[in-house]
This record gives sequence, C-alpha cells and structure tokens, in this order.
Amino acid sequence: MAVKNRFGLTDKVFRTYTHPYVYLDKDYIASKNVKLADVQTFVAGLIRKQQGVYTAYAETEILRNQLTPSRIARLVSNNHFDGSSGDIYIVLNKRGYVNDFDGLTVSSTHGSVWQHDTHVPIIFAGYGIKQQTIYRAVTPYDIAPTLALSANTTIPSGAIGEPLVEVLTGK
Repeated sequence: MAVKNRFGLTDKVFRTYTHPYVYLDKDYIASKNVKLADVQTFVAGLIRKQQGVYTAYAETEILRNQLTPSRIARLVSNNHFDGSSGDIYIVLNKRGYVNDFDGLTVSSTHGSVWQHDTHVPIIFAGYGIKQQTIYRAVTPYDIAPTLALSANTTIPSGAIGEPLVEVLTGK
C-alpha cells in the first residue's frame, strides 16, 4: 500500500524474493515513468522497519558506494554483482531465518553477514611453520597472497586478501 501511495505502483512492482534479495520489476517501474533508484531506496526504507530485519540496502546505494562504512556494508557490497543481484539486499537479525523450506524448520543457513556464518578457521602447517594462534580478523582471501609470498612468487592479480605476516615471519 505504501508503494502505491508514494509512486502509484501496484504490487506488480515486486517480482520475487530470493534471500537475501528483493527483485523489483524494472520494466513495470520504467513504464510508469518512475525512477528505479527512488523505488529501491523507498522500499529498502520500508523493509528496515520490519521486525526481524537488521537493515536493508538499495542497489542504488551499493552501486554509488553510499553505504555507511562497516563490516556488514563491505560484505554486502562485495556480494553485489551488477546485473544479477537484486534491487534490495536484506540483512536479517542475527540468527534470523526465512523459514520457507518446504515446511522444514531451519536452525541455520549459510551466507549471512554474521560472524557465526562467516567465521572460517584457517590452518597453515608445514616444515618451519611455528605453532601459533592469530586473534585478529583474517579471511580465506588472505590464503593466496600468503602462499604466494611464502613460495617467493608474485601475488595473483585477482587476490584481494592480505598476506598473513604471522605465517611468513613465523618460519
């Protein structure tokens, strides 16, 4: 009803929901001479107010890099692929799930931005590698640069992680 009151659009504006994205009908929106960015931003604002929702990001905000800097915003932005990602990315509250799995009760899923879903242990073992535990945040993206430098070779051009100096100097 709010989308109709604001833009004069019917429920046809909503194409589908595939977690974590809401997909809008861009052709329908264009046919009504309404700016897609305005609809995305408005709908994201409505979703943010819903119970169980931590936040929601409009594609427009993601593409224009208008997200307030945070770990979650970085993960959402890294996940976004222009042309196939949805119009609104929904971040549910911690341990919040959409129970639409053919009637099954779900206790966990994969792919949320929360630590319980993103924490991945990384273990390096081998001759000369000192036993240690690293307590700062690292990611699987850090593996390729670490292995490259360990082998005295060039870091792959597509690598986005940082070398784990603890592994390199711990030899």
